[in-house]
Amino acid sequence: MNDASAIGGIVLGIVIVVGLFFLLRELFCWYWKINQLIKIQQTMLETQLKMFEKQGGAVNWDAVNSIIGK
Repeated sequence: MNDASAIGGIVLGIVIVVGLFFLLRELFCWYWKINQLIKIQQTMLETQLKMFEKQGGAVNWDAVNSIIGK
């Protein structure tokens, strides 16, 4: 086995491992409903901040939206 094919095999192995990681990550997030839990937490945060605003507090909604990804 020459050096070029050995390096090619290593690169291919790394690509396969990274691909499996991302595929399995999505599967696990779906199975344990992690994405859904994050959406629920974001909704709870927004509700709490709206309640805080009603009580006279100031909320920087641009900063909040940039953090939660809206």
